[in-house]
Amino acid sequence: MPTKKKDKPDPTDVYVGAAIRKFRMIAGLSQTDLGKALDVSFQQLQKYEKGMNRVSASKLQKIANALHMPVAAFFEGGPDVGSRKAQPDPWGDLLSTKMGVRLCVAFAAISDHSLRTLIVDLCEWGAGQ
Repeated sequence: MPTKKKDKPDPTDVYVGAAIRKFRMIAGLSQTDLGKALDVSFQQLQKYEKGMNRVSASKLQKIANALHMPVAAFFEGGPDVGSRKAQPDPWGDLLSTKMGVRLCVAFAAISDHSLRTLIVDLCEWGAGQ
């Protein structure tokens, strides 16, 4: 019997998974930490975050509770039902990386306005703005 080729993950599942990762990282939790709170392995959580496995409604509610987020936050800016394309999310992209979270936390701790301005100028210069 021929094996069925596995379909690509649904864009909404991928988007929700990326949101789970973003909010988990903002909360400072590892995949193991959040997995324990949900009674799933870190591998299962990894599959949720990549959109490989769908998150059930009850599991998404548990994730939202563990991360102190409303369930709706996992869908904000997500794929439009008609186009099935997600809206660009530069904040989510930044906050879904360890370096981005470190940058935001460190920048927020700087009270000197002049220093903050210099850092922004440097970042814009580095980005070719």
